Amino acid sequence: MASDFVHLHVHSEYSLLDGACRLRDLAQTAKKHQMPALALTDHGNLFGAIPFYLACREAGVKPIIGVEAYVAPGSRKDRALSKEIKEASFHLILLAKNETGYRNLLKLVRIAYFGANGIDAPVTHQVTLTDLEGHNEGLLLLTGGPMGPVGRLLAGGQVPAAEALLLKLAALFPGRLYVEILRHG
Repeated sequence: MASDFVHLHVHSEYSLLDGACRLRDLAQTAKKHQMPALALTDHGNLFGAIPFYLACREAGVKPIIGVEAYVAPGSRKDRALSKEIKEASFHLILLAKNETGYRNLLKLVRIAYFGANGIDAPVTHQVTLTDLEGHNEGLLLLTGGPMGPVGRLLAGGQVPAAEALLLKLAALFPGRLYVEILRHG
């Protein structure tokens, strides 16, 4: 009997210091557990996207290409911390639902590495909400769990700010925003 469970937040060997899973092993494990699909969401990069895609196709598992993006609370160049989020960046999961989404993932990762104009490379490899606004077609957004901006605001007891941000993200990704829930034992 096939499972209807799909992991949508998965790091591989391409997420330095956070992932150790080999792409082929991920695909084979998903097949073993009869998962119909599997996402790859490495930190700030798409280095494993093509090998992951090929390994999943070979295993008969639908590959979902994504990225765990680092998002600056304000400007990429502003190193000051946000009043609401006491970190220099937060995490959001972006998943491509089609070719347009994949192309937008490529654009966003390029912006994170080289800046919006291709020459003002940020030190922190971040995108901004403005970047997401301009490149969100074909993408699904997961809120990033406890490391995401909504999770951090909620953990800090800032419920109205979390709700306002969630509404802003919902407007940015209409019908394509999902609240990420993680099991912590």
